[in-house]
Amino acid sequence: MKPIFIFPTLLFAYSCAAHAQELPRPLKNLMESNAIGDQIVKSDSLSADQRIFMWQDTVRDKDGYLRVDATQKYIGIISEFSGHIRANLSVEATSEKFLSLTASGWKFMGEVKEDAHRTSFGFAWEGIPALMLTEWNYARAGARVVRVDDFINTEVEGHLGTLTLALSKNMVQCLWKMTWLRDGKRFELYLADILNAENRPSRRPADIVAIAVRLNMELK
Repeated sequence: MKPIFIFPTLLFAYSCAAHAQELPRPLKNLMESNAIGDQIVKSDSLSADQRIFMWQDTVRDKDGYLRVDATQKYIGIISEFSGHIRANLSVEATSEKFLSLTASGWKFMGEVKEDAHRTSFGFAWEGIPALMLTEWNYARAGARVVRVDDFINTEVEGHLGTLTLALSKNMVQCLWKMTWLRDGKRFELYLADILNAENRPSRRPADIVAIAVRLNMELK
């Protein structure tokens, strides 16, 4: 199985099979030492080099989520995704998968099938012009997931997850990302936000988790 390591920098998931020659040594050593099944690695088992690598450009916020330095292009991923849906007339505009969501006021914008095992869905809801949910069936893709316990900072209906906020220098725009695993699948919720004068996001971590919980209910 292809190992996938989850860490809170921009890449977030790294296929060692596809990028074996590109892996930084600390990450390559970690993957080779955790070669069987989905795992949660204890942070105190990491070497000093591995810990430095994992925490580069990342800090833990006082509210528990992780703040990650990002590029402006990455933070604009929601706008890019929404634009693709609007410009691509072949994108499906309805989905039976989310009928109860649309019945309760959510707007399903469309979906983009990235490959046989990964699909992204677009929604609008209660003052949120666009948010994106990506569903990746990593088990069917022949992958496994390795996570570090320090980066598990929340949960979605009992499923352990990671909440991050991506920021870029001189930008008030920022991007929430909530990830969780369930039934051999990895879910990624993306939601744009704005920083206030105190450099704090306008939405609370609990707001993001609540949206993830609602979407998770639809995916059962």
